[in-house]
Amino acid sequence: ILGWKQVGLAAILEKNFGIVSDKRMQRTDWGKRPLTPQQITYAVMDTHYLLPLRDLLVDEL
Repeated sequence: ILGWKQVGLAAILEKNFGIVSDKRMQRTDWGKRPLTPQQITYAVMDTHYLLPLRDLLVDEL
């Protein structure tokens, strides 16, 4: 897509915003409540850049 070699969210965030995502939280039990502070931080960071990223990708497409 767009000539990119990597198209995962982590790679795209790093390429466009210099953000390095810690993907260890992906494999935690998200069904268990309450969520840990680390899970909440991960979820916030995983979604924080989605709207700015959308704007960049719309321009590129």
